[in-house]
Amino acid sequence: VDDRSTALFMTSVYRSIRDGVGRSRALLQARRELFGREAEARLVFRTRPISYAHPRFWAPFILAGTP
Repeated sequence: VDDRSTALFMTSVYRSIRDGVGRSRALLQARRELFGREAEARLVFRTRPISYAHPRFWAPFILAGTP
């Protein structure tokens, strides 16, 4: 899992939970927010354009337990 996308993703998840959003909704919102960060992905990889919407960046994260 990419370090930068993980940091962005988890920061968003925990910010949402802190603000009172349910855990499953926080996970969904973080994924959607990550999808919009393509410009940062280009800076990190400096190769062909890549989108954080690719499952490589968000699919490893699942919710375990009661949502």
